[in-house]
Amino acid sequence: MIAENGAATGDLAIPPSIHALLAARLDRLAPGERAVIEGAAVIGKEFWRGAIGELVSGVDRGAVGASLMTLARKEFIEPARSIFPTEDGFRFRHILIRDAAYLAVPKETRADLHERFAGWLDRSAGESPAELDEIVGYHLEQAHRYREEVGPLGQGGAQLAARAGERLAAAGRRAFVRGGDAAAAASLITRAASLLPNDHPLRGELLVELASLLMTVGAFERADEVVGDALSTAKAAGDVRLEMRALIEREFFKVFTAQEVSSSAPEVTAQAIPVLEEAGDHLGLARAWRLRGEVAVLAGHWGARVEALERALEHARQATDAREEASLVGHLAMALYFGPTPAGDAIARCTDLLEEVSEHSIEAAIWSSIAGLLAMRGDFAEARRLWASAGERYEELGLGYRRAVRCTIGADIETLAGDPAAAEQELRRGYETLERMGEKGARVVVAAYLADALCRAGRDDEAAEYADIVAELAAGDDVVPQALCRCVRAKLFARHGEADRAEELAREAVAMVEGMDFPDLQALTLLSLAEVLDTAGKGVESAEVVDRAQALYEKKGNVAAGRRMVSETNTEGRLQ
Repeated sequence: MIAENGAATGDLAIPPSIHALLAARLDRLAPGERAVIEGAAVIGKEFWRGAIGELVSGVDRGAVGASLMTLARKEFIEPARSIFPTEDGFRFRHILIRDAAYLAVPKETRADLHERFAGWLDRSAGESPAELDEIVGYHLEQAHRYREEVGPLGQGGAQLAARAGERLAAAGRRAFVRGGDAAAAASLITRAASLLPNDHPLRGELLVELASLLMTVGAFERADEVVGDALSTAKAAGDVRLEMRALIEREFFKVFTAQEVSSSAPEVTAQAIPVLEEAGDHLGLARAWRLRGEVAVLAGHWGARVEALERALEHARQATDAREEASLVGHLAMALYFGPTPAGDAIARCTDLLEEVSEHSIEAAIWSSIAGLLAMRGDFAEARRLWASAGERYEELGLGYRRAVRCTIGADIETLAGDPAAAEQELRRGYETLERMGEKGARVVVAAYLADALCRAGRDDEAAEYADIVAELAAGDDVVPQALCRCVRAKLFARHGEADRAEELAREAVAMVEGMDFPDLQALTLLSLAEVLDTAGKGVESAEVVDRAQALYEKKGNVAAGRRMVSETNTEGRLQ
């Protein structure tokens, strides 16, 4: 300040804060320099000479270059690399300088400058205007915000909000399709939906997409609110197709929060599919068939799930929706893992699926399935490596929910590798993540597997606690946790001398899963029954049940499980 003002040290009043100091320095700039730095502040930390020339008013644009050099000499700004080949780039030397300059601009002026800069960006983007959707949308959003703060908006304000919403929506969709960043996509689409007028045709579609994204990142409470908003919007508009889409997403919400989905989902899909077919809504049809697959998996029918997912995938491809297609591929990989497809064939198919996608989150989903299948074949080192890579990818993308629902695969890997403590750790981490999210649909299944792991480890009290959680959370028609819960309680009864009650529960569990195509669960229930029978002194019958379980593992190609069974049985085929 002494150098700029030529004042003696004793004549200098020191401002009381950094912000005041910066503001004082800005106040001493010449009018042209002040206009240039305020325009730059509206653009952001980095800016370009051509953009400044577009924004300054009342100043000779030919003098912009000289003002920029003066500001650089005074150390407000400095040269920077430019993203525009024909434009000189600059940046503020510190973000606090930018903030001080921005706060000095009146709100009405800020609104005008933000909108003008958005226009400059569009004209300067060349052949790739979509690449700047997020930045353009942000500046239009800021222009709308400040116009809203200074007075009534009128028709022009509504149009400005719609433009901002459309650009942010496009950016949000692109964020998930290209990078699988569901959290970023949800944030952008949330902003877009809040800007669009209620009667804007895009708003209802965005709300449906947003509900799906929020469930992907585990924000179930917000997802419920958004689904309700989407339904209200569709009904107000008399849009039956959109209403069907919203109803489908509400059923997905019920899946994830364990609200008796199978009682209403078949009816919803039966009602929705003809409407969506007539409208030619292939994305809606993809979601409808995917929902049918969810109903199938709750009943343990992985083969039916595969068929539903194949139908869904066909529609997603016709809709040219890369995000939905990639997600379906991930679910298909999981179905191949849990279903009756032999491990070797499933690995080959998953490898093919991996070549069809480029989305990072779906690569992680396929890696996790391949990891579990490799563990079945006895390749534990590669299985663990792939599982760890999948986990790291999920963490990078903020997809804790997807990581958590697949924790049973990680537990299977460790169980087959002979590390039950690590298997329990995988299940506990998944359960705790889902519990924090308020999710119930997958959590009840994880709780059931955790109860069984604790039971096998001999920690009966803890196993009983988690069995109680399963009984509390599981819907009556949710077969998997119900069957596992019976297995755990059967073994606990057997250990406490209640042989008849134990056998009754174990046989119930076997009967519940007998018609499924879920080899691992069917084998697990049979082994639980074998343990109960063996404890009751029915060794011959126990050995016969073990043979049935062994046959299921052999058919699936689960070599590691078969070897583990051999090591855990005596020469008479009875469990030790």
